[in-house]
Amino acid sequence: IDRFREAAERYGAAVTECERLDAKRDEFRQVAAQMSSLREQAARKIRSYDGSPSRLQDSIVPQVDGPADYAALLAELIAIQESWRQEERRARRAYEAEQERLRRIREAEERRRREAERRRREEEERRRRQSSSSGGGWGGGSSSSGGGWGGGGSSSSGGDW
Repeated sequence: IDRFREAAERYGAAVTECERLDAKRDEFRQVAAQMSSLREQAARKIRSYDGSPSRLQDSIVPQVDGPADYAALLAELIAIQESWRQEERRARRAYEAEQERLRRIREAEERRRREAERRRREEEERRRRQSSSSGGGWGGGSSSSGGGWGGGGSSSSGGDW
């Protein structure tokens, strides 16, 4: 009876191991079937970041004829997928860095534009104040076209009225 129990336990362990191996094989097959579409998704995402998917490793799924270590094969496929995700992250970081650079350029241009506008307004105001304070009014001062109306002042083209 002890031998029978021992054999039954070994049989149960062997069945459990076979089920585990079958599950790994099924998982490998499922991942292998998705590889080309996953690569295309990664390529689309990279292109959406204005990147080039040329650095994506091709998804070469090994042809399995007979017994194989599906866990090792699955690990290879997962490593390829991870390299694709790294390329996606690299493309996203490059895109975000470029967007940040462009944002800073736009901000600097906007600051320069506002500063130029401020200087233009200040210069306009300075000229306006200068022209109003240098004569040209009704009460005297100098004029380059004929003197003031109110008497006094000098004229470059004539005398007083």
